[in-house]
Amino acid sequence: DWPALESVIGPGADVAAAQHAAWFADLAVSSLEIELETTTLQATDAAVTYLVEVGVGDAGLWRYRSEVALIPAGDGWLVDWVPSALHPSLGTGDHFEVSHRWSDRAPIVDVAGRALVADEPEVIVGIIPGRVESRDTLAAEFQTHLGISPSTIDSLLDAPGVQPDWYVPVTRVDRPSYVTIRPLLYPIPGVAFRVESQRVPAFGTLGTELIGTTGEITAELLDVLGPPYSAGLVVGRSGMERAFETVLAGTPTVDVVRRSPDGDDVVVHGFPGAAGETVTAGLEVEAQYVAESIVADAALPTAIVAIDIATGEVRAAASSPAGGFNEALSGLYPPGSTFKTVVATAALEAGIQRSDVVACPETVTVSGKVFANAASLPSSLTLEQAFARSCNTAFIELGTSLEPGALLDVAARYGFDVEYTIGVASAGGRFEPSGDAVNYAASMIGQGRVLASPLHMASVAATVAAGAWRVPSLIAGGDGEAVGTFDTAVMADMRAMM
Repeated sequence: DWPALESVIGPGADVAAAQHAAWFADLAVSSLEIELETTTLQATDAAVTYLVEVGVGDAGLWRYRSEVALIPAGDGWLVDWVPSALHPSLGTGDHFEVSHRWSDRAPIVDVAGRALVADEPEVIVGIIPGRVESRDTLAAEFQTHLGISPSTIDSLLDAPGVQPDWYVPVTRVDRPSYVTIRPLLYPIPGVAFRVESQRVPAFGTLGTELIGTTGEITAELLDVLGPPYSAGLVVGRSGMERAFETVLAGTPTVDVVRRSPDGDDVVVHGFPGAAGETVTAGLEVEAQYVAESIVADAALPTAIVAIDIATGEVRAAASSPAGGFNEALSGLYPPGSTFKTVVATAALEAGIQRSDVVACPETVTVSGKVFANAASLPSSLTLEQAFARSCNTAFIELGTSLEPGALLDVAARYGFDVEYTIGVASAGGRFEPSGDAVNYAASMIGQGRVLASPLHMASVAATVAAGAWRVPSLIAGGDGEAVGTFDTAVMADMRAMM
């Protein structure tokens, strides 16, 4: 209540109220407690000391002591106000400013501790408007050497608020390109260069889709991340860089700076930040290289995922075509005959032996829908043979004869319909046996209402190898806890069948 404040202050009350308001805004005061400590009464004046505890935004509490002098005013007293009433360091014309200092972004490493990202120098080509002598000449040189149109140069220089001494960024180039263009553009009045670093994959483009990218914070990300993030910061924009942004970035050191008109600026208080923490991915450089090499030669869209059996950690994941939607982790597709792993496990748990003979007719009809095999097969096979040769008709008849609840239970222990995250955007598996008889029959061979990601089906195969399902993880060092467990003998049979 600034008007009320003025009523208890002697000369300069209007200045005091304005400075109190500025102090409040400059510190982004989130809480304030003032505790009276001592009062010293003299014959003609008095002094009061007090303890201030102020919340500086969300950085923390700042505690300090200050004092004011009191002067007689009729039957009472008024405050003989000076700027040090707000803080002992403040003088006339001084004000506070809160600044943030971020430490270097922490690395992302593979399971062997090798850095998956590196800082690479990058040059920003820009313009200082006040130094431009001929805009036409400057624009023509940018078009000739960098392919940037004169209209783009005009829009940048004529943007609202641009000042003559500002540095206006135009484009970014790598170091080799800079070496080529510098002697061509540097002599042009107004052209200026700045060297920064950008974070790039350490092994060429290896793992780009998984590691992700960094870039200047967008308005949308600023809304999501909130304080202490601010415009202009470089943050994770995708992949692990985005998913583990707050881990990699840490928290900034927050300084309260006293700004003076004479430029004598002093940090009067600091809230220590925390450095970012290294993120260890389960990825293995060699495995990721092999995975990307395999899909690069594929004629059709292809995805591959490799999972460590003991831990559930993703050692490699790659998709082709690259650079878009991550099919390996997030694509949901009918798993087809790979779902017979689930049905076979349910059959073994129901007491059917892998050596038992099952029918494998050429076709099976369910509610008028004819299902057939992809190839000519014997009319009867052992369960193991039917699994190995992928007899559709055998598994439709076998699966539909099982208790639906038992099949659902086995699918759940293989992770189907379990909500989980591997650390970045991903999809699991869905098994919805409800619906008509045709859809239910189709689900026995991984069609109908069954969907799964390549990631999830890799976890299914890993389950057979390990004897238990573990939630997949793109990050190393998890507990690798077995979530879905199976009978040892059943899993031994499944491994033999696989």
